[in-house]
Amino acid sequence: MAKVYNGLSVEVLYRFKEKRARPVACACRHWKRKKRDDLHYGLLSSLFEIKRGKGGEVRAQVLEKLEAGRVRYGQFASAPGSGPCGLFFVQGPCGCKLRIVGLVRPGWEHVSVSTARRCPNWEEMCFVKDLFWDEEECVMQLHPPHSQYVNNSRYCLHLWKPTRQDIPMPPASFVGVVGLGPSETAMLLAQIGGLS
Repeated sequence: MAKVYNGLSVEVLYRFKEKRARPVACACRHWKRKKRDDLHYGLLSSLFEIKRGKGGEVRAQVLEKLEAGRVRYGQFASAPGSGPCGLFFVQGPCGCKLRIVGLVRPGWEHVSVSTARRCPNWEEMCFVKDLFWDEEECVMQLHPPHSQYVNNSRYCLHLWKPTRQDIPMPPASFVGVVGLGPSETAMLLAQIGGLS
């Protein structure tokens, strides 16, 4: 999904169906503003009526908290009911206002999260992940090669989910002791340390 912004001549909106993206319409900056808004609203509404397959899906019914923070006017506005695509300002769990941009692009679901003065922390990124995806869906942050860095904002982090394949994950036991919380793990490590 792409939005028409000033300065960009043509953007293409994509519809995901049967794990393939196909363009369904394009909007040009030379159109009258009302026609562009109507096209954008109509296509976004139909986009999120489609259920996508195994590749995952961004929640079609955006939570009330997210919808309440949708930017509805100005250059980056999106229509109410546009699903998870758009610009949102939401109060985060740590007291900081989060600027969130949700996009669906060919093969990818993407959400960027930023604050005014610092990078979002782990708790804030988990909060945003749960606004856009189900708690059992795997979503990732990437650390690309330095040659592929794109850094347009000093305080922005991104969440990605491919739509055409599952994200490979290591076994949970590679991460730590399954079933133990932080306090139980600390006690176990203390006991192990006392044995040596």
